[in-house]
Amino acid sequence: MAQNQDALKDYDQLIAKMEKPDSDYFSGRAHSLAMLGRYTEALAASSKAFELNSGNAQAYADRAICYRIMDRDDECMKDADAALQIDPKNVDALQCKACIELNRNHLDAAE
Repeated sequence: MAQNQDALKDYDQLIAKMEKPDSDYFSGRAHSLAMLGRYTEALAASSKAFELNSGNAQAYADRAICYRIMDRDDECMKDADAALQIDPKNVDALQCKACIELNRNHLDAAE
C-alpha cells in the first residue's frame, strides 16, 4: 500500500509540473488510485487519460477494472471492448470481460 501511495504522490508531482498533460501519467495515476481502493478518483483519472489520448487502451482497461470492482458490469464491458478495439491483446480488458461473462454464466464467451 505504501508503494502505491508513493507512486500516487510521484504522479501528482509530475502532473503538476507538466506544461502539457500526458495521458500515460494520468493512466498510471488511475492505476495507483485503484490499487488504493479510491475507485471514483481512479475513474476520473482514467477518463482524463483517454480524453488526452483516445488511443490509450490501458486507460480504458483501467477504467473497466474500476467499473468491475464497483459492480457496474455494463460499463465495464463497454470500456473493455473499447480497450480491445485499440489493443486486442490487452490482458486487463480480456480479464474483465471473462469475469463478467463468468458471472453471467456465459461460459462459452468467457473462454
